[in-house]
Amino acid sequence: MDAAAFRALVQRLEPGAAARPGLYKARVAALAALGYGYLLGMLVLLTATSVILIVAGRGLGVKAAIPLLVVVGAALRALWVPVSPPEGMALREADAPQLFALVRTLGRRLRAPRVHTILVGSDVNASVTQVPRLGVFGWYKNYLLVGLPLLRAVSPEEWQAILAHELGHLSGNHGRFGSWIYRLRATWSRLLEQFERRRTTVGTLVFGQFFERFIPYFTAYTFVLARAHEYEADAAAADVVGAETARRALARSQVAGHVAEQFWTGVRQSVTQTPEPPRDAHRRLGAALGAGATPDDAAAWLRQAWTSPTDYADTHPALADRLRALGWPPAGAAPEPPGPPRPWDGTSAAQTYLGEAAERIERALDERWLREVAEAWRKQHGEFAKARERLAALEQRPVESLSPAEDWERVRLNAVLGEEERADRYAAALLARAPDYAPVQVYVGQRLLERGDTSGIAFVERGMSDPDLILHGCGTLFQFHWSRGEVAEAERYRERAIERRRELREGEAERNRVTRDVRFAPHDLSAEQVAAVREVVERIPELEGGAVFLARRLVQYLPERPCYVVGLAPKTRWWRRRNEKQEVQLRHRIAEQLPGPALLYVFLLTGKLKGLRSVLERIEGARLM
Repeated sequence: MDAAAFRALVQRLEPGAAARPGLYKARVAALAALGYGYLLGMLVLLTATSVILIVAGRGLGVKAAIPLLVVVGAALRALWVPVSPPEGMALREADAPQLFALVRTLGRRLRAPRVHTILVGSDVNASVTQVPRLGVFGWYKNYLLVGLPLLRAVSPEEWQAILAHELGHLSGNHGRFGSWIYRLRATWSRLLEQFERRRTTVGTLVFGQFFERFIPYFTAYTFVLARAHEYEADAAAADVVGAETARRALARSQVAGHVAEQFWTGVRQSVTQTPEPPRDAHRRLGAALGAGATPDDAAAWLRQAWTSPTDYADTHPALADRLRALGWPPAGAAPEPPGPPRPWDGTSAAQTYLGEAAERIERALDERWLREVAEAWRKQHGEFAKARERLAALEQRPVESLSPAEDWERVRLNAVLGEEERADRYAAALLARAPDYAPVQVYVGQRLLERGDTSGIAFVERGMSDPDLILHGCGTLFQFHWSRGEVAEAERYRERAIERRRELREGEAERNRVTRDVRFAPHDLSAEQVAAVREVVERIPELEGGAVFLARRLVQYLPERPCYVVGLAPKTRWWRRRNEKQEVQLRHRIAEQLPGPALLYVFLLTGKLKGLRSVLERIEGARLM
C-alpha cells in the first residue's frame, strides 16, 4: 500500500469512526482476531497434518511428515523474530532515585504497567516502547527512553507532563482497548520490518502474502485509533499537572527541538575548519538548551508549527491541534499560537531527577559520539580541504571564462563551506548570465522561500524542468506549503514526488533486467569514454580471446537518462562447464572498474542472453574487442 492509498483509506475511515466509535472498535478487534487467527491456524494446521501422517502412515507417514515439521519449525522461527530494544544507556535506580520514584508514582496514578528499564539517549525526545518477548503473542517488556537534552531544556513540572503523556499511552485510565491496539499496532509493524529484513523461503511461502497485505491494512485501519490515543495521552498529562503546564511542555519541547537542530547544524559546519570533532558537544548542547532561544526565534518557530497542519504520515497530531484539545486558545480569544514559554526559574528537570548522574551521562554520551563520528569527521574535513582548493582555483579565473556548470560549482562550494552570502551573490549573477540553468533556479528559489518570499515558487518550478531536480524541488515546495497550512498545494507536490519515485524504481528495474527482446542503438559516448572502457576490459584475463560490445539500450522508463550496456562474451572452451557464480563475480568486478560519468550496465552474453551477441554484432561501432 503506497502513501496515497494509505492516506485515502484513513480519510475514508475517519468519519465512520467518529460517528459510530463502538462499531469501529469492534471492526478493529475483528481485524486483530483475524491476524492472530491466521497465525495460529496455519501453525495448528501444519502441526495436525504432521501428527495425522505419523499416526496413520507409520513409517511412510513419518517420512512424509518430516518436511511439514520442518516447515512448522521454520515458520515458528519466522514468527519468533527478536525485536531489538531502543538504543540508549541503561540507567540504574541508584543513579537517579528521584526519576525512578516519579515513574512509579505516575505509573500507579495512571494505572500503567511497570516500566522495566529506563534508558538515557541524546535526542530532545522521550518515548515508551513495549518490546514483545513472544513476537505477536505479546508478553511485553517496557522501556522508557529519556533524552538527556530534553531534561536539560524543561522544568521539573514540564517533565512530569511529558512523562505522563508517555505513560498515558499505556494507561488503563484512558481505555484498555486503546492501549492494547497501541501495543498491537507497533508489534505488527515491527514484525513486518523484521520479516522483510530476515526473509526466508519457508516464511515467505507460509506468511509472506498475508503479512504484506494484512499489516499495511491493519496499520491504516488502526491509524484513527492511534491518533485518538495521542489526544488521550495528552489528556493524561493534563490530569496530572494541569492543562496549562501540559501546553507549556508542548511549546517548550517544540522550541528545544529547534535549538538543538541549530546547535548540531553549527557543529556539523565546524568540520570545515577543525580536523577533530568537539570533545564536549553534549555538554555544550545542554548549556544551549538551558539558556533557551531568543524570544523572537521562539515566537517564529511556534508560529510556524501553529500553521503546520496534521499529517497522515504520523499518528501525532500537529501542535495546533494538540493545543486546541488542551484548551488553547481560551474561549473568545483569537486563534493565535501561545507566546514563547518564559524561562523557568530554579533547577532543570535534569538537575532534579538525575542530579550528579547527569554530568556522568553527558560525558558518556560525548565519548560514545566521538567514537562514532571521529573517523568520518576526519575524512570529511579532508574533503572540505580539497573543496577549498577547488574553489580557490575557480575564483582565480575570470567569471566570463567559467561555463555555467563551473560557475554553479563555485556557488555550491561556497554554500557547502558556509559562505552563504557569497554563494547568494554568485547565484544571482549566474542566474542573470544563464537564466535557464536549472540548478541555480532551484537554489535561488529555495533561498527566497526560506525568507518567506513566494516568488521563489516559480524559480523552483522552472528548475524542476531538469528531471534530476524533481524530487528535490518537490520536497522544497511541499515543506514550504505545508508550513503555511496550504494542504492542497503541499499534497500536489507530495503526489508528484511519489510518482517520480515510482518512475525511478521502474527505470532501475528495467535497466537491471535484460531479456532477449532488448533493443539497442549505437552509443553516443565520446572517444575518451570509449577508450577508458576498452582499457578496463582489455586488462581482464577472462575476456582474452572473447568479445566485448558497447551500445546504448533503448528504454521505456526515464528515456531522458541514456542507458549504456557493456556486453561480455568470454571465449568458451568446449570441455569447460559453465560456472554461473564465477560469471556473476566477473560481471561485478568489471562493473566496479568501469569509469564514469556514463552509467554502464554490464551483462554476460551467455546462457539465455547468448543470442544477443548476434544483435550487438550488427550495431555500428558496438564491438570494442
